[in-house]
Amino acid sequence: MILLKRGDRSSLVRLMQERLESHGLVLVIDGIFGLKTECVLRDFQVMWNEVGDGICGDRTWSCLLQNRGLTRGGRCYHRRIPEFLIEVMRTRGGSEWCMRLCEVALFDLGKEEEPWGSNRGKQIAHIVQGTHVTGKRNEKQCEYKRHWGIGLLEKFPPWCAIAISSWMSVAFECDEWSETPFGAWFGGVTQTMKWGDSTGHLRREVGDCKVGELFVMPRAGSGSDGDDGDGANIRGGHIGIIIWDDGDRIQTIEGNTQNGVRTRSRLKSSLWGVIDWEGSARSRGWEPPKG
Repeated sequence: MILLKRGDRSSLVRLMQERLESHGLVLVIDGIFGLKTECVLRDFQVMWNEVGDGICGDRTWSCLLQNRGLTRGGRCYHRRIPEFLIEVMRTRGGSEWCMRLCEVALFDLGKEEEPWGSNRGKQIAHIVQGTHVTGKRNEKQCEYKRHWGIGLLEKFPPWCAIAISSWMSVAFECDEWSETPFGAWFGGVTQTMKWGDSTGHLRREVGDCKVGELFVMPRAGSGSDGDDGDGANIRGGHIGIIIWDDGDRIQTIEGNTQNGVRTRSRLKSSLWGVIDWEGSARSRGWEPPKG
């Protein structure tokens, strides 16, 4: 989730305040992260055995979005937060096509694997099966593996890169994988990096980032392996979409992170690089759909 701290003013600060109040704490709900809000947030963090630093990051959001420990945020999480994030994203600017890709991904925010660690589930079936192109929603056999002639169809692979291709197919109304900016159904981080690098659109020196660009990073430490439960260590890399630049950090939307679609605030220093997918695709002759 977005990192919030004292001095911030936004509708997302207001949501944080509303969640604090829903947990029985008293404060003014005005969308302004002032000293009083910081003190109340510290109290909440202590109550939940978190570090009481007065900064609302991923772990604090995960506590706030629970309904007194019973759910993972429900309607508040799945409906309101994507709208807030899209509102903020649009103030940062970006091409129509990059923002369209981000919006498609953001409306899957919070959808999770079932069971955890399986890389499949009803909530994410349309992502991992590339339903917009394949038309398949069943969870019995992996359509990505079938597409590429890979065996063990019953075992679904990590899907952070598959998610990017699937979101692109929806955002750009593709009938075939050849119509996506990648020109194929990509499902690998290295594959995507080579694709961007071949046209000079992979930046190893991250610098300033644009809305909709893709980030790549080591899988260890990304949070994408944290709950797999299969004893694996580093397995390749991790990829997601940048929804805006935040100085020394990027705000992201990504799949296969803690077994679901999540937002994260990631340090630029932790990245392998950033891919300008639109520039790379256009250099190959790709054009977005008309209308």
